[in-house]
Amino acid sequence: MYDVSDPCSTQVLSGVIAQAVREAIGDSLKKWDVQPRLVLRIDEVAAQIGLSPSTIRNLLDSEGQWFDPEFPKPIRLGNGAGVRSAIGWRRADILGWVDSRPTHEISHQVSKKISEPNIPSIRRKSISNN
Repeated sequence: MYDVSDPCSTQVLSGVIAQAVREAIGDSLKKWDVQPRLVLRIDEVAAQIGLSPSTIRNLLDSEGQWFDPEFPKPIRLGNGAGVRSAIGWRRADILGWVDSRPTHEISHQVSKKISEPNIPSIRRKSISNN
């Protein structure tokens, strides 16, 4: 029998209970493993790539000045019959687009700004005894 007032016994009992629970429900937990979503909605895409939803819409507008023909096209999630059908993006397509973006120019600009801070210099005024 375990003495619940003894801290050592309580730890052993907790370990025994945890092991029993793992053995009892271990196989049933496998089907509930969290997988990344395969299709992302516009807010999730915005969070993944760091752009606003309106910027994403601008990237898709073929007549706009910010149109990017390489940006992944959304897929229809509904039955596709209506104009207002839900859309989403394949996660793999979004990650592929992000990986295709140039990084050398951005990292150079960022490192330049970090190494050359724009801090106004403070000059000491000399005090003369006149």
